[in-house]
Amino acid sequence: MKISVKLVNRLGLHTRPAKAFAKAAAASEGDVAVSFGEKTVNGKSMIALMSLGAPCGAEIDVETDEDSTDLSDALLKILETHYD
Repeated sequence: MKISVKLVNRLGLHTRPAKAFAKAAAASEGDVAVSFGEKTVNGKSMIALMSLGAPCGAEIDVETDEDSTDLSDALLKILETHYD
C-alpha cells in the first residue's frame, strides 16, 4: 500500500515524529519504505527517517508491504501531527 502525505510539523520530520513513526512501523512484520525526493529509506529506522531532511510542507511517500489500513492510518496520523 502506498500513501502520500504532506508534513505539517513546522520542524519537518525531526526526532520526535521520526521516533514515533519508526516505532509504529517496527510493529508491523512487513517492510516500510519512506521516500522524499530521490531518496528512499527504511521507515523502521529513526536515523534513516531523519536523514531524509524532509521540511515542513514536504510531500513524502510511505509504502508498506501490508495492505493494512490500520497500519497506514497509524503512520499517517503520526506524520500529520504537530510536534511543536
